[in-house]
Amino acid sequence: MSSTASMSPSVSGRATIPAHDPQNLVVVVPNNIAEIRRSLHVMFAPILEITVISSPQNHLATLAALAPTLPTQLKPTVLQLQTPHHAYIDMIPSPSLRDRLIAVGPANSNTFMTQACTIACDIEDTGQMIVWGEDWLNEFSWEFSAAVLERWGGWMLPQEWGQRANFWRRQRGAPILSAWES
Repeated sequence: MSSTASMSPSVSGRATIPAHDPQNLVVVVPNNIAEIRRSLHVMFAPILEITVISSPQNHLATLAALAPTLPTQLKPTVLQLQTPHHAYIDMIPSPSLRDRLIAVGPANSNTFMTQACTIACDIEDTGQMIVWGEDWLNEFSWEFSAAVLERWGGWMLPQEWGQRANFWRRQRGAPILSAWES
């Protein structure tokens, strides 16, 4: 399945909702979630080897030591370095989503991770999310499913996640999620 998109950077350097420009179309195909997960598990192997529940301080210290080797999108936030949390949260290439998962507590974050975040968790990918194109570290490339947005939207996944999903849905001619239109 292919899709078309043109990406427009904003003035601040952060990705914005791309403009549809027929002069600048790029063919974008879904990335392999299992391959992304394998890459993340290799990057975070030192953390995944720790029993986080019995040694949260060791997890935080190992994360801090690993930080200089990580891509910008995976560098730990202040909240990550100060608050015990599940190690799979560290593997989400979205600092704001990581912080939100830590802030909502272990019960909600663990449920979200096992139901929606196949990029990090070793669970079956049944279409909870699609990562479009080669740059899987760019959260703009992610599309959470309608079911994930319905369950987690608003309080866990703010408006921009629904807007991104609608952008990708438009590119492939899928029905727009009206609840997420601005």
